[in-house]
Amino acid sequence: LKAGQVCEITCKSCVAKREEEQISKSLEQTKVGDGSADSADGELHECAACKKNLAAALFNKNQLRNKGPGKQRCIECVKSAVNAENAALAVKKDEE
Repeated sequence: LKAGQVCEITCKSCVAKREEEQISKSLEQTKVGDGSADSADGELHECAACKKNLAAALFNKNQLRNKGPGKQRCIECVKSAVNAENAALAVKKDEE
């Protein structure tokens, strides 16, 4: 942070909720059916989690650009992982 900038502190559950909203928004924008058909550019990518070959539109840009083959996950698998992590956090919080 630079002098004069304000940093917003956010709890983990709020961050997770924001991520989930962004993922849902991405899914709504990419209503392409099941994604197994060719995308506009004809490029298919394999999801590291579900092992399906899907259209690029069903992946977050960061997953394709930064993760690369073998590590990239489709939006649905990312959403499932976020939900599982949130559930684990809730269980852990309940135990405390």
